[in-house]
Amino acid sequence: MDTNEKGCGCGCSDSEINELNEDGIGWAPIGSDIQVNPDRSMVINAPSGWNYLGFNSTYECLMVPGGTSLTITCSCLGTGSCSPFYYNGYFTKSPIYGCQTSGCAGTCSSTASAIMSGSPMAFLTGGFVNTSISPVIMTPGEILPAAFEAMFYNSAIIDMITTFMSSIYQGAPIPSAIQGINSATAPEGYQFVWVNVCGRATSLILPETAIAGIAVMSGNKSSCACNPASTTTCTKGDKGGAIFCSSGCKSCSLTIGVGSNLGANFCMHCYQS
Repeated sequence: MDTNEKGCGCGCSDSEINELNEDGIGWAPIGSDIQVNPDRSMVINAPSGWNYLGFNSTYECLMVPGGTSLTITCSCLGTGSCSPFYYNGYFTKSPIYGCQTSGCAGTCSSTASAIMSGSPMAFLTGGFVNTSISPVIMTPGEILPAAFEAMFYNSAIIDMITTFMSSIYQGAPIPSAIQGINSATAPEGYQFVWVNVCGRATSLILPETAIAGIAVMSGNKSSCACNPASTTTCTKGDKGGAIFCSSGCKSCSLTIGVGSNLGANFCMHCYQS
């Protein structure tokens, strides 16, 4: 596998994506300490300020306390084995991790877990966030991992987004997007704009008047897609004026674009482990 991230989901080749586990690939912040163990597990210690946030087996949204290690375990559901790996991303400059499938004649799956209140807690899906990073509109060329579903079920992050949207809308109602199956279209006079929320690229619907004269990455449509196309889906979610993706495929991307011309516009990969 190539040692550089190709903006996976926004340009990864089929062969590169096939090296990744069925659950997708994960992203860790710059400065993370990562240890790969002989028992086919990998331990990630994120730098100060970063926490793992995700859903457990009962879909409870939990944040791992700061300073707590996250363990990624790779399992082959078949014959052979699959092993954890990580490499430094070319675009995000941060560690990208996952489970290699090449040694597994079957399905290779990964499990993220952490010790919480003295007991191991397994997560179905999640990612790293930094709640000290307040929402700010991203500048053209800036690349971050996309926001993920669990963020919109965490009260502290919801409050941050609500405060940001209130400062933009000044009491005016936030409009509802026109919903498609795996996409959403902003009504006339509004755009989807990339906003950095807790270190993750978040697609928020903002008035065109609020971004007039500002260099932003925006478009009237926000869409989730599997890359390459597959029989599974990368499902779109919508909450509080934000669009996010829940990946059901190996590589999922969230794109902001104009009309049907999404491929040439602003694409962020949905790293979830």
